[in-house]
Amino acid sequence: MNTTGPGLSHPWSRMPASDPHPADDPDAPADPGILDRFAPFYDLEYGTYDADLDFYRGCAAQAAPRRSPAAQVLELACGSGRVLLALAAAGHVCTGVDASPAMLALARARLAAADLPATLVAARMEALPPDLGPFDLVLCALNSFAYLPTQADQLATLVDVQARLRRGGLLVLDLSPVDAGGPYPAGGELVHQGAWDRPGGGRVLKFVSGVWDSADQQHHVHWIYDEEDPAGRVRRTTIPQTLRYTYRWEAQLLLERAGLRLAGIYGTYDLDPYSSDSPRLILVAQRP
Repeated sequence: MNTTGPGLSHPWSRMPASDPHPADDPDAPADPGILDRFAPFYDLEYGTYDADLDFYRGCAAQAAPRRSPAAQVLELACGSGRVLLALAAAGHVCTGVDASPAMLALARARLAAADLPATLVAARMEALPPDLGPFDLVLCALNSFAYLPTQADQLATLVDVQARLRRGGLLVLDLSPVDAGGPYPAGGELVHQGAWDRPGGGRVLKFVSGVWDSADQQHHVHWIYDEEDPAGRVRRTTIPQTLRYTYRWEAQLLLERAGLRLAGIYGTYDLDPYSSDSPRLILVAQRP
């Protein structure tokens, strides 16, 4: 699952937020029950996003054993299976982990509709089952690494992933870059961020409120979805989250402390060099 997505960087309106305060325990891991609230809306925003799929296909092909065209792939926070579907269709052996049972149900339905196999596991990425692995490629797409709310959680997850990689295996982290002012919205604003028509009538509108804690590099956000039916009745769903953003050099040091070697750092899925104005912060690391 991603935390900041494509096509959502141009807010249409803003107003004071009614509840800009962070959650009681911002260092607590994401609650699967809260993540389940996100599932009905996830594919409205990200279901058809494909800008990164060729990149991941290339990573899997590179990571595959020398005498096999298929890589053993693990996706952390796999959401509704968008990336898993593409890699399974390319012939790779895929495992997806997500904390949300509702997200995994979407992934299971998507894979079944395409008649493609994959293993789906309900687990937090910082608490993976002991029998998973080894893998040739582990990936965490579209800033889902930010669901780990503290640096200690992030390091512990990387250490665990390193142990599950085969020697020479790859880890890919796709992060959202952030400057010192934090990700937008950062000051408690309520931003109208998108709208989608329902096939049977009605529409869904999304708003986001956020407060940036620069000391802890945490973004305390509320995602708000208003479902409007054809008669004009509105049902609101609110999803509070705490997301921790990781800077370029911090991310490299975390990888090194976890026993991984940085193999590449990119600013786009076309492998352009990372710079201060890059839209993505993509790190490729290898187990020595």
